[in-house]
Amino acid sequence: MSPKKRVKIFIDGSNFFFYCKEVGIPSYPKFDFEKFVKFLAKERKIVGKTYYIGAVRAKPTDKKAMKMMAKQMSFFSYLKKYSWNINKGFLLKTNNKHHEKGVDVKLALDLALGAVDDEYDVAILLSSDTDILPAVEQAQLRGKSVEYIGFANRPSNAMMAKSKNKTLLKKQDLKKFVI
Repeated sequence: MSPKKRVKIFIDGSNFFFYCKEVGIPSYPKFDFEKFVKFLAKERKIVGKTYYIGAVRAKPTDKKAMKMMAKQMSFFSYLKKYSWNINKGFLLKTNNKHHEKGVDVKLALDLALGAVDDEYDVAILLSSDTDILPAVEQAQLRGKSVEYIGFANRPSNAMMAKSKNKTLLKKQDLKKFVI
């Protein structure tokens, strides 16, 4: 019997959250992330799972931001309970709109350096951000398989083209992980 492939899971939290919101799938605490990653890994050995997200910062006078921050902290506690790594960028507010900063770079670095350090055989990448493509290419050059997990209603054609294995999630695929 051959050894199980080592799988490391990389989830772009913002991509995932907004897709779920768009199709009406509830997020934490009504989504079972553990069952979801086991589904993605199939029968392979999960050696790491990281959730990438812009951390909410709030002034005590900003009630809405304080509520968002409290919910995010509760989510982080849930992930840590199940041995997730949380890699945080930050949110920058410009023109009354929030933008994540540093998240894609952190994900790309972890993907590429994990390949260099032989931390995994297979990277399962749930992100449609094409900024990550150079890291995908570097991982593949080092003999690693990168599986792209995208969303059926708006896949990344560039990610699809660069990945040998790809899965496009539909609403009904995600429904089975709603608690």
